[in-house]
Amino acid sequence: MNGLYDRLFRYRERRRRAPLEDFLSEALADLLQRLPPQVSRDLIPALFLPPAAAKRWAELYGALEVPALRWETQQSTTSGTRGIADMVLFANDTPVLVVENKIGSSVRAHADWEAEESEAAERTDVEELATANQLATYGRWLAGSRASEWPGALALLTHTTAAPDGFLDPREGLYGVPIRRVVNWHDVCAYLRKLAAGGGTEAWCVLSAELVGFLVHNGLGADVINMNDLAAAQVFLPSASRFEETFRRVYAGLETIRRDIFIRSAYNAPAYDAERGMIWDFCYFQPRITGNRPKWYFGWGIRFPASSDPLRAAAGDLPLQPHLFCEIGDDDGDVAEPAQTSGWLWRDGRAFRAKPVHEVSPEPSAFATEFASWVLENLRSAQDLLPQIVSSAATAPRGTGA
Repeated sequence: MNGLYDRLFRYRERRRRAPLEDFLSEALADLLQRLPPQVSRDLIPALFLPPAAAKRWAELYGALEVPALRWETQQSTTSGTRGIADMVLFANDTPVLVVENKIGSSVRAHADWEAEESEAAERTDVEELATANQLATYGRWLAGSRASEWPGALALLTHTTAAPDGFLDPREGLYGVPIRRVVNWHDVCAYLRKLAAGGGTEAWCVLSAELVGFLVHNGLGADVINMNDLAAAQVFLPSASRFEETFRRVYAGLETIRRDIFIRSAYNAPAYDAERGMIWDFCYFQPRITGNRPKWYFGWGIRFPASSDPLRAAAGDLPLQPHLFCEIGDDDGDVAEPAQTSGWLWRDGRAFRAKPVHEVSPEPSAFATEFASWVLENLRSAQDLLPQIVSSAATAPRGTGA
């Protein structure tokens, strides 16, 4: 596959770029902005609005054209909490629709930092923060920006990320606006495929075909398995239990210090992250050792970099071949780089250490032992580095995840 969007995504290392979610937000918004008025008039309600809202949309905004109707990306919002919305549609300079794009990452917390800090010491599970989420922030911002009879609409564009509980319940008032929808990337792909099928030479038609090819190439053309997936599963299944046992041994090897610095005490099976090409596990640090910033974590795993891998582009010093890795990060990407990084590679608010797999013993039990020892060594290094990170973070502005 060597389409336009594949080439653009591959060469993101020429400037600082976001991962796949941000890239697709920019690509889709650019394409939507290019659509002829009659095509845009049909697409917006078809993809981003529930059927009951389509008629009202057509009455209020169906006759608008560019520039009165325009898409913006990475739009800053303020509604008591801070946020950056992936895609926002403006009508006559008023925001009328927010589209939050998720491939597989969670809908993140957007609680006030002051509330998080005062309650951090009492929390037993940092993931509880996800109850006050991005979608609620954006919906309330929309409601506060209302300048017409249109109440505002909120859409979650997703591949595998599930909508928060109550998001589609019209009785749920958390989200500020009553018009809400969940749309899948494979729905977008199917709609764009129909647009491209006309075979026109206009830029929007050609770009529709290119984006369809990119979505299919990156596994977003469908959210259910195909024959290739079945073949891959047949090859992988015998190895799955061995991966889990290896990661269980690594977690057990952290016993000497993990209880003093991590929130989680029980072992979890490793997670499979296709976008970043890795199998990994992680634990949140206890807020008391991170300056009451409750979403800092330490992760470890095995990565399989692809030629267009976003992390390889962002952190060019990482090996190009499969490697073990350790990572210090924050769900909001807010971990500030200290003056002394102690051998860690620092990229986009995260720190990495890596070791090529070919440098580890190929003998099975020895591999697991060396993996565990290497992760423990890096955890101790991370523990020594944390005071410097906390000190750097104390003077750095706090952002919000998108």
